[in-house]
Amino acid sequence: MPLSTNGVHEVSKSTELPVAPAAAGTELPWLALVAEKVRTLSYGVVQIVVHDSQVVQVERTERHRFDVNRRS
Repeated sequence: MPLSTNGVHEVSKSTELPVAPAAAGTELPWLALVAEKVRTLSYGVVQIVVHDSQVVQVERTERHRFDVNRRS
C-alpha cells in the first residue's frame, strides 16, 4: 500500500481486493459487501464483526472533512 506524505496508507478506489478462497461449496457474501464498502469510501472506517469465527456484521463509518479558513 502506498504511504502518503501524512503517514496514512492510501487505497485507490479501483484497487482489487484479494479474495480468500471459500471452503468447498460455500460462498463468502460478506466479502463482496466489504469490497464494495471500501471501494466507495473516501475517508472512514470499515469494520468486520466476528462471532464464533463467523462474520456477523459489517459496519462503515464515513467521515466528511471540510476546510475552514481561520482568521487571525
